[in-house]
Amino acid sequence: MNRFLAIFAIIALFGLASGGLICQQQVYRWYNDVYYDHFLTLNSTGELAPSLGYSDEGPKFITLKAKVSSQDLELFRLFKGHQHFYTTSPKEKAQLVAKGYTLEGNIGYCYSTKKPGTVPLLRYFTSDPVNQYLWTSNPKAGNLDGWVFQRRECYVYPEL
Repeated sequence: MNRFLAIFAIIALFGLASGGLICQQQVYRWYNDVYYDHFLTLNSTGELAPSLGYSDEGPKFITLKAKVSSQDLELFRLFKGHQHFYTTSPKEKAQLVAKGYTLEGNIGYCYSTKKPGTVPLLRYFTSDPVNQYLWTSNPKAGNLDGWVFQRRECYVYPEL
């Protein structure tokens, strides 16, 4: 019996390390054109977004439900006024909370380095109107109209 458990543990660990048993979750994007706010959620019905004037933009990418390794990053969702903000940086999260943002939790975990089948999650910002946006590819096929690349947040799986 102990030999069976040891073999099962080795198989389970190998499965996690190779991506075989990793639980994933779809991230959906909603947009409010009055406040120019992009809202990311794990809920396909958008939580309260439809009742607040947001339009469904569909599934956008896939995150992990839990950390697989110590190098994986938590993707935080914060909110202030009429704007959502997303970051993988605990330091930036703390700075935003100090500035009055409310931490709404996370929308999963993502990889700090490229893994097979993943794409970069890119963060862009515009100041007119103030807005932040996450893309998994070059936004609007190069039509950035005032959007400035800030950084690569992490690596995620593309939408289903």
